Amino acid sequence: MKAAKALCALKATLLPAMLLACLSCTNSRQHSDGSAEKVYIAAINAYGSEDYPKALELAQRALKIDKKFYQALFLKAKILFFDNKIEEALRVFSRLAASMPAFTEARLWQIRCQILCQNYDLAEKALEKELSVNHSDWRVYSLYALLGEKTGNYEQRLVMNRRAETILADSAKLYLDLALSWELMGLSARSEEYMKKASCIGELSATMAELEKSLKQTVAEMRKAAAP
Repeated sequence: MKAAKALCALKATLLPAMLLACLSCTNSRQHSDGSAEKVYIAAINAYGSEDYPKALELAQRALKIDKKFYQALFLKAKILFFDNKIEEALRVFSRLAASMPAFTEARLWQIRCQILCQNYDLAEKALEKELSVNHSDWRVYSLYALLGEKTGNYEQRLVMNRRAETILADSAKLYLDLALSWELMGLSARSEEYMKKASCIGELSATMAELEKSLKQTVAEMRKAAAP
């Protein structure tokens, strides 16, 4: 149940960014009728409704229209991931990360898939590299925590979850302050947007707090069992 809530929160943070990416790239596409973008938006809507077969079909259709439409390829990889086709998703994320080294999202999803595919050494090396250039992103620490969970390193899991939570808390405070600022300027719609962002972060932070509580209990039980 907790894992499902975390995945829902994760997808909630992705959908607005995916739509924005589509809108920002529309003017730069080669085809004038915008057909690939229309299909892509339909794919996002299907993805948001968890209709993964339809979303995958639409994403592939967008790619047939424009093979260089990397947003559609990225969406395809995420659909595969949430449809529990992790190895297939890893291949697509790896392809994106290799062809677009500056694509942070692709790198992070590649690492997540490496961990879930038990490629722990590759994931750890990738995380070390990622941390050197992306040390303020809570997701990097969350992935470190996931790696700790999968490898049985409970101390790493605890420390990295705490770091991720600290960054999330700071981000939530920033969003709330921005919401207040926009409200004082009479821009209620913009204020509501930042309130929603802060709320979403709060859900993620609460999930990590639950994980930390569970982790401490597990560690205490292990130490008690190991005691002479």
